[in-house]
Amino acid sequence: MLDFPLHPTLFISLAILVGFAISPLLAYVDNKSAIENNTSNANNLLNATWWLAAAFGISLLVIYNTKEAIEAKETVMALAPLGMMIAAMIASASVLKNIAETKANEIKKHEKEDSKFYLEKCLGYLEDVYKLLGKRQNDVFAWKQASDILINMRTVSSYIVEESHKNIFQLEYSKYVLRLYSSFANSTKEDGLPPIKSSFFCSINTWATDDLATAFLNTTKIRPEDILPVLQFAQYKNNTFISSPMDYKNWRSINLDAIEDLPMRTAVEYLKMYKEKIQEKPKDPS
Repeated sequence: MLDFPLHPTLFISLAILVGFAISPLLAYVDNKSAIENNTSNANNLLNATWWLAAAFGISLLVIYNTKEAIEAKETVMALAPLGMMIAAMIASASVLKNIAETKANEIKKHEKEDSKFYLEKCLGYLEDVYKLLGKRQNDVFAWKQASDILINMRTVSSYIVEESHKNIFQLEYSKYVLRLYSSFANSTKEDGLPPIKSSFFCSINTWATDDLATAFLNTTKIRPEDILPVLQFAQYKNNTFISSPMDYKNWRSINLDAIEDLPMRTAVEYLKMYKEKIQEKPKDPS
């Protein structure tokens, strides 16, 4: 049977093992990331070992002051393994803390680099969309590409995590929203371009002179699911493109009369005719 003075050593070892075993559960309860949990555990372990060392030192002082010299010496010798273990724990905890902090710094560095990468991608997407549609192009492929770019940009923008990068993206986002809004909503000929009519979305060159009924006879038309993402993005006021996207694929269920802030009200007229004239394809039963 082990001598009693060794029992504290076994108890402390068991406590450490239990602490590491339940640390993932504690991290989950506290909603911490793995790296935050590792750093927190390392700091807690190091603090605990220093408190344990302090308690051990005080215990030795008490022993020296309350027992005879020979008895005190024997007791201290018996507790020597515990003291050595505490010293080893402090060294190990210090190493663990350094490793955890190094990993945390590396992760933060990579997160910042990734955030910058996604920011640059999003800024490029904004410029691409304006190049595609900023001069009132009504090519079906340009609208399809612009719509896909915007939807993809919305996803990519969620990966921008650095606060300064978020601010830059928001500023550039607002700038391009206003530029596209101004281009669509311009009702004068100062820029050499005619005001947009509903026939514009029928993807014909004569949209400026043809009425919607005539233009709609063209077989190639811009799809509503490619129009709505662009128009929702180009909202100067109450822009909800990022936060509350429409269900573009189920555009027929959208109350078009409730859309108040479109940069082109003529788009609603076109969408209503599209809904009336173009029948919805039956769903594949399989």
